Amino acid sequence: HLLRWSIGGIGVSERVPTEEAAAILGVGVPTLRYRMRIGVWKHLGEVIPTGGSKRKYTYNVYREKLNKHIGKG
Repeated sequence: HLLRWSIGGIGVSERVPTEEAAAILGVGVPTLRYRMRIGVWKHLGEVIPTGGSKRKYTYNVYREKLNKHIGKG
């Protein structure tokens, strides 16, 4: 499932499933999420707290940012 969006007409980006992004980066999904959450890979997308008493998050990785990180952008 991919999502395309634009903000104020500035670019269109494709969201990458965390499973695919983790495979591209050569890590597991938990490692990808952890590194994004602590800020090591915050440039790959966004980590959105979903609220509640438990620490739960939504992770959005964007194709353009992932490609740039791996040298394809």
